[in-house]
Parts: sequence; structure tokens; C-alpha cells
Amino acid sequence: MALPTTVSAQGATIALGTSSWTAGVLGISVDGQERAVKSVTNLSTTGYMQFKPGSLVNPGTLPVRFQFDPDTPPPITAVAETITLTFPTPAGGISGATLIGTGFIASWSADGNGGDEEEMTGELTIQWDGNTAPAWTAST
Repeated sequence: MALPTTVSAQGATIALGTSSWTAGVLGISVDGQERAVKSVTNLSTTGYMQFKPGSLVNPGTLPVRFQFDPDTPPPITAVAETITLTFPTPAGGISGATLIGTGFIASWSADGNGGDEEEMTGELTIQWDGNTAPAWTAST
């Protein structure tokens, strides 16, 4: 069995569709999705507790570290909009994978304490709105 191909994050981009906000990406953390777990254990259960999957899925969040520009801060008051995270094109490929969903900026902060000649950076968290699941498209 062949090992999976690894992809560098160098070249990843993020774009918010309605507000048109974008920034240089320094780091990405795709938190993934989470599904509730319900206990169905009762007094007649022996041996192990019993569980079943919940019917609702938390779509997760998308934490992003970015190059902060004080002239264009993240639009924290914007309505939910289409957010596109584009991963780098793999070697020999045509396009990078994408993660596209509808969400909004739930929080952001900036840090200018890096020292002399250090860039200001920021961190934000995008909350997927849950109306639809964020969709992955494979690279080509």
C-alpha cells in the first residue's frame, strides 16, 4: 500500500465572498466536524455502556492565522457568507483542493508585539453556519 501524498501548506489562500475580505494566510487549522453521542444504557444493560449517534452534527470552526493589515480588518459584523479556503496545487497538479462553506467570523485578534521589523499578525475563527456542511473538493 502506497503512503499518502503530503502537501505543503505554502500557497494556501482564504477569501470571503460577500465582504471580499482576504489576507495572507500564515496557518490553518481545520477543526473538523463533531457529532453528538447519546447514551442508550439502561438498568438492563450489562457489560458495557451502550451508545448511538446523535442526529445533529456540529459543522466545526476554521481557525486561521493571517498577516494583519490595520487598514482592512476582518469583517466581524458581516453576515454569513461563502468562505473559500484553497489549498496549494500539488506537484504535477492543475488546481488545489478547496473547502467551501457558508460561515461568519466569530472572533478575531491582532498582535503587533513581534519586535522590530516583525509583521503584525492576526488570528480569527470562522464558524460554519450549519445550513449546509462545508464541502471539500479534491485537487486536480
